[in-house]
Amino acid sequence: MSASNAVALGGWVVELKELMTILALHRQGLSGAAIAERTGKDRRTVRKYIARGLEVPRYLATNEG
Repeated sequence: MSASNAVALGGWVVELKELMTILALHRQGLSGAAIAERTGKDRRTVRKYIARGLEVPRYLATNEG
């Protein structure tokens, strides 16, 4: 997994494609349980991803010197 297609959510790294799939299925009206079944994720994980949505990555400043 390269850094260009991964998103950090609460300490977990999620494939951006996977996150976008979960959010798209939610927009289509599927329940969290149905999304979890389709994606193989836990219901609570799906619920957490939906609640957070697509966040802008936050980067820590680095000490270059």
